Amino acid sequence: MDQKSTFEHKAIIFLLAVICYFLYSIHGVVDRATTFQAEAKCAEQSASLFASFLKDYNQGKETIATYRPHYSQTLHSCLMVIDTKTFGPEGKTDPLHFIWNRYLYDVFEAKHFGFLNLDSREEKPTCWVTFPAGKRLCDSSAGFDNLIKQYDFPVN
Repeated sequence: MDQKSTFEHKAIIFLLAVICYFLYSIHGVVDRATTFQAEAKCAEQSASLFASFLKDYNQGKETIATYRPHYSQTLHSCLMVIDTKTFGPEGKTDPLHFIWNRYLYDVFEAKHFGFLNLDSREEKPTCWVTFPAGKRLCDSSAGFDNLIKQYDFPVN
């Protein structure tokens, strides 16, 4: 190969590398835009589902309720945990009695697939999370958190 051919060969390789880098950069921008749109849709649908949940749940109870949405890029799904704390569920007869519930939802699918119930009068909680292979039980709030981590849900 003469010097001119070697230079042309290197120039072509360099040009191909620049084109590949440019295409890769554009792909990243498109991915980020798509993820941003999915996160916005997740937040909007989570707020709507939470409002519906409160309407059905809150009937005359002294309840504090919060929700945390999370768009999972790994699963391409919108997950949400709803926490409720109900005080004196039987009325004013026992103001120290409380019930803490946590619900795990797939918002896009409108599917409830996890539950934790801690009752201040009970020794053991009711706790489960459903996976494709079946329902897995847990025995604590930490156990529930460990199970939902497997769905790519960030835990405090």
